[in-house]
Amino acid sequence: EFPFATLSRKPSLGSIKCERWISDASGQRHPQRWLVQGGSESGLPTEFDERVYVALMAVTRKQGIVSRKVTFSVYALLKLMGEATDSKHYRSVERSLERLLRASITAEGAFWDADKKELVHLANGFHLIERYWLAYKEGTDEVIEREGAPGYIVWGDELWRSFQAGYLKELDLALFFALETPIARRLYRFL
Repeated sequence: EFPFATLSRKPSLGSIKCERWISDASGQRHPQRWLVQGGSESGLPTEFDERVYVALMAVTRKQGIVSRKVTFSVYALLKLMGEATDSKHYRSVERSLERLLRASITAEGAFWDADKKELVHLANGFHLIERYWLAYKEGTDEVIEREGAPGYIVWGDELWRSFQAGYLKELDLALFFALETPIARRLYRFL
């Protein structure tokens, strides 16, 4: 697990940088580097965005990890997260989706290739989600009818391959969302 969000509820500019070493089975040490940069207007993902991300992963698992395109409703996400379903919280989810889309991550030695059974040493850049769409923000009834869902995200390719390889943790969601502080939630996810 590498951090992609700040522990603050307020978005901030800047970056999240993580550098560490990992040892392989033979004891050889390899560097791991992780850099997250937010959009210039939206900022870095926040602790609320991390909760939205966890809720989206839960929806993905519930749908069977069969498609990068995962349908959802903002209402259902907020209910899963134990949040109010008022317009303020809808806007919070909208801003979260924007930050999750705009966050760019550069990673080196941070992924395990399950097929090759080895650490991926190359540096690569990716996004957590590649696209999102919300029906209630759409202006065209034709498009809403064609999409046939209240909303969806399309997971980024790197994350999707990780999900398919089985690297999706089982969390007690009720416990996770009941934890009162961002640090407690982050530690629960990591541990």
